[in-house]
Amino acid sequence: MQPGGQQTTKTLMSREGEVTESWEIKTELIKEKAFPKPLKDVQKKTKVQGGEMGKKITKNEIREELCDQSVMKAPGPDRLGFMAI
Repeated sequence: MQPGGQQTTKTLMSREGEVTESWEIKTELIKEKAFPKPLKDVQKKTKVQGGEMGKKITKNEIREELCDQSVMKAPGPDRLGFMAI
């Protein structure tokens, strides 16, 4: 773009095959392409209440997971290996 000149966008074609030149129509075409409307026949999935995230973790489950960890793993950012735990 030259200083003081107008910025131009490339010519776009509508779904009907018409060449568009106006900025307003180009904007609408870009919006349609970038943000398509949801399909009408597709059913939305219902969210399951709670699921795994709502499950309470017991002390026994924590103990089992900690004891199953490998002692040969690299230390984390605190530089403590599993043996320190």
